Parts: sequence; C-alpha cells; structure tokens
Amino acid sequence: DSFDITDAEGICSYVNPAFEKLAGFKSTEMVGKSTDILINEDKTGQGLMETIQRCKAEGKAWEGIIVNNRKGQDPISVEMKVMPVFDAEGNNSPSHFVTCRLELNPTLCRACLNNKNQGYNSTSRRMSNGRVRTESSNTSINSINVNNTSRRLSKQVDAPIIKIQSMLRSLQDSSPQQLPAQLIENVMAMLRSSELYNPGSNNLTEDPEALGFMDGLMEGRGTRPSVTGDTVLSHRESTVAFNSGTYPMQTLPTLIKENLNKRKEWDYDILELERLSSHRPLFYLGFDILVEFGILNLFKIEETTLRNWLGLIESHYRTSNTYHNSTHAADVLQASAYFCRSQCMENFLDPTDFLALLIASICHDIDHPGRTNAFLCNVGHELAIMYNDSAVLENHHSATTFKVTCQSPEAKNVNIFQNLEPENFKLIRKSVISMILATDMTQHFEHYNKFLAVNLKCGSSEDGGEDGSSTPVSQENKSLILRMAIKCADISNPSRNISLATAWAHRIVLEYRDQIAEEKSKKTSAVTATVRRRSQIASTIRESVRYGAAQHVLRLFRIRTPNGSAK
Repeated sequence: DSFDITDAEGICSYVNPAFEKLAGFKSTEMVGKSTDILINEDKTGQGLMETIQRCKAEGKAWEGIIVNNRKGQDPISVEMKVMPVFDAEGNNSPSHFVTCRLELNPTLCRACLNNKNQGYNSTSRRMSNGRVRTESSNTSINSINVNNTSRRLSKQVDAPIIKIQSMLRSLQDSSPQQLPAQLIENVMAMLRSSELYNPGSNNLTEDPEALGFMDGLMEGRGTRPSVTGDTVLSHRESTVAFNSGTYPMQTLPTLIKENLNKRKEWDYDILELERLSSHRPLFYLGFDILVEFGILNLFKIEETTLRNWLGLIESHYRTSNTYHNSTHAADVLQASAYFCRSQCMENFLDPTDFLALLIASICHDIDHPGRTNAFLCNVGHELAIMYNDSAVLENHHSATTFKVTCQSPEAKNVNIFQNLEPENFKLIRKSVISMILATDMTQHFEHYNKFLAVNLKCGSSEDGGEDGSSTPVSQENKSLILRMAIKCADISNPSRNISLATAWAHRIVLEYRDQIAEEKSKKTSAVTATVRRRSQIASTIRESVRYGAAQHVLRLFRIRTPNGSAK
C-alpha cells in the first residue's frame, strides 16, 4: 500500500516509495507540507471532505473512496484509510495520522462517486480496540511500517463475506436515493460464491514457492490413486515409553525448574526443555500449566492422575516426527496459556474454557503420522478410509484423545475427566473436539474470516466499551474465540524470536522432505512443493505461515517485543 504519516495538523513527515509512485510527488516535495492537496475536492465532494476532517478531529479512523490528485497526471480514484495514532500519555487527541491509499478499479469508482451532491459518505468509526496506540510519542517509522504490513497482509486474505461487509459498511452513514449499481452487482456476485469465507490461496502471495507450500498445507484431500499398497506408516511407531509410576515434581532438576520459571514469556525456549527433559517437554510443562490454571480443584483429581495422564498422552506422540511431536504440542500449549493470561481472554472466557483450550492444545496432534491429510487420502491410508477423506488427522487426534484417556487399560489411574459431572464432561468434550477439528488447515479461512466478522462487531464502540470488553459474548462466539486461539497457537512459530522460528521452520522442512520422498516412491500425485534449498525453504515456510494468521493474532493478543513495539 501507499502510505504517508502526518502530524495532528496534517503536515507530512514521511511518505513511502509506493506513495511516490502513486501520487507522483517525491518525498522531498511532500515532507513539511499539508497532504490535503492530494484530495481532489471537486470530484470527491465538499461533504465528504468535511466528514474526513470531522473524523480526524474526533480521533476516529475513516475509510472510503476519494479522488486523488497526481503530479503531472490525471486524478485517480483510490480507497483511502486514515488511522489515528495516539501517544502513550493517554491524550484523547491523536498525535499523528497514518493514511493508506490503494488505486481502485475505474469502473467501480465512477459508479461510487457518481452522485457528487450527496457525496460517497463512508463509515467513520474507531478501530476495533477503540484506538491505535503507540508505546512512545515519537513513533518510529519502522513500527508504523510493520503495523501497515500487518494490515496489508490481513487485507490480502479478505474473504468474500468480509469484502461484502466492508462494502455495505461504507454505505451505512449515507442514504442515497439509489445505491451505486456496480456496487450492488459486485455484492451479488460475491454472495453467489460457495465459499464465502475462503479467499483462495492465490490471493496470499505472488511467491510461487510460498504458494506451493500454502497449497500443500491447506489441501485437505487428494485424488485417490489407482495403485494400492500399504503405506510405510505403522499405526504405532517411535513413541515415548509410558511409565505409570509416580513423578516427584518437587525434586525436578535445577535446570528444568529454571526453564519452567520462564514459561510465561512469549519467547519461551521449548526446545531447551526438550533437551533438558530427554524429549519429554509435554509432561513437565503440561503439569505446571494445568496446575497453574486450577485443574486439580476444578476436575477434582489427584496430582498422580494428572501426571499419569500427561505421561500417557506424551507416549502417543511419535518421536520420529521432526515437527509434529510432543515438543510441538508443548509449544502450542505454552502459546495457548500465554493467550489465556491476557485480559482480553479473561473478559470473555471462564476457567473451564481455559482448561478445555489447554487440554485441546496438549492433544491436538496426538499420534500424528508426520504426513498431511492429502497424502493419507492419496495413498488410501486406513485413517483416510475411516474418516471418509474429511479432516482425517483432526478426527483421528480428537478420537484418540478420548480413547486413550477414557478407554485405555490404565483409565482408572489416568482419566482426568472421571470425577466430572456427566453434563460438564459432555460440554468439555464438545469444546475440545471443536478446537482440535479447527486446526484443520483446509478450514483455516472459514474460522479466520468468521472471527474477523465477529471481531468487527464486538470491537465497535456502539456495542460496548472501546475495546469491546463489555460486549456480551454468546456461547457460539465463545467457541469461535477458543477455536481461533488454538489455531493461533498452532501456527505461532513465526512470531517467536528468530532463532526459535528458524529452528521450527527447519523441522517442518525435514518432515515435508520425508513426505516428498515417499510420494515419489509410491508414484502418487505430489501435494507438497519440491524442495530445492533448505535455507530457502525455511524462509518460505516462515513467510507462508505469516500470511495465515500470525500477524493478526499478535495484534489481537497484544504481543509485543521487549522494546514495546508490536512484533
């Protein structure tokens, strides 16, 4: 996007290269001057100009379509978004404004701007959290650029239903006698889509390698091959041995204790715990976190039962997997617990919701074979046949969770649900299954864009407080928040520090390589892009996952770097 930064008086302090290309003005020609000269008042309309100025004076964001002047060229129609930036002093007036401009289709713009007298009054509103704050009064260009990039990535994955909402929202403050014909036509065309919440992977990135990996991640089912044969995946291979004996947590080695003391930090090093615990991080971290969130009292169980359950669950994760192993489960658990400690989660969820989320995080990839759903469908794996090629792994993970917990020979000593009232167990089981099924990447944008739609409504000042905290949340929306939380935790690797993000990227690359090799040996259709250079793929994985949800999630849960700027 083209964007510029101005002070409270509208005097420009920075423009990016995309702005120079769009407007034709160099940075040296704009800095120190008012950006009002960029709006073509005759074609935009005096009424709309006044609306924009009023929103800025009130510290509100504004977005809509205007006609933008260009140096030495004809004016063009652009979608413009003005965002206020507040300093850390708590002032009610913004200290700066960030304005983004995106050139639009000329046909649509002519229709939208056809009625000059009435103008095209777009919605003025506060941002979803009431305001855009910075950690210091002199916001750096880098932090603004990062936030703008996050908005750009979020915009790129807008599904049809989100675009429809945006179009209709842009008209709600105006009441023209006749809505723009082209706008109505576009809305109707989008409503005919069979996947209103899915923007399609081609909108994510122009990088062919990143696109290939995204397609591999999000492909749910493949074409059943004509050849048959058993896959090399055994039902139970390379798992951690389970010992149902007692584990004296109070006598933990000093290094493990020191590591667990850092579990509340966002950049917690789970890989260090993996090494210190001899590949049993889920057992140690799981115990500390579940006890922290009150499972012993709420579920009315003894410490021994909890330790036995954690040991049994971890034993069903395959150590032969480089990525989908118990360390990944522990990493997702740590991220989910981090989210649970945030104020925005506490506003909406209760302790039982938290425990359901933590249990789902622990079990969400149990007995993962290290292959994708599409691969299992392509080779005719027994799991694909059992679950009808639909969310194969996720159904297997959720079923295995309750089978191992409630029906194993050791169930009496490991069943953490045994003392719950039947109705409470039913609710928790339903919630855990819902969250595990939500980790299916083929449904990623279904959950993501539904959440954005709800978030836009809940975050508005009309429905509650500035941050939406007083807005009542239905059970359906509670479930949506929980599903989004576990999805965010599941793909949170790229938002960690660079060393952890890179290590996880290399791990998933190795797992993909194993799958590619097996695909070639079985001569099945390839569902994963061909790997050329390990270092290039590590970068590709990190970037492709970022397009999914990581950027949006960091803003949602207000995860910040040590210097206070958003990651």
